Amino acid sequence: MAEIAEYLGVPRAAIIQDPNSLNTHENAVNVRQIMDERGISRVLLVTSAMHMPRALGTFEKEGIDATPAPTDFLTTKPALHERKLTIGEILLNIIPDVHRIAKTTKALKEYTGLVIYRLRGWL
Repeated sequence: MAEIAEYLGVPRAAIIQDPNSLNTHENAVNVRQIMDERGISRVLLVTSAMHMPRALGTFEKEGIDATPAPTDFLTTKPALHERKLTIGEILLNIIPDVHRIAKTTKALKEYTGLVIYRLRGWL
């Protein structure tokens, strides 16, 4: 990600990485420490749109002033009622596929993460 940011014009000196965290809570704790050491008062929090609520809540709980910059938004196809579909299209839209299962898995992971983080007091 640092290489991509640099390619997009972010100066290397402005990129600070946390290679030690294993989860969002650890990342927020480590970022807080980095900010304190370097006198940084605000960060740009870049993560997937689906993960942003948990990430932002965790960073705020650590007292970090973070501006959210969500990425990779998931969108849906137009609603089934917006146009006349054939029986075959309707059946294909009903049958689960790998992409829909993957999206469901991501959503369940984030909802589970929100519950666990709240129970642990990280949110």
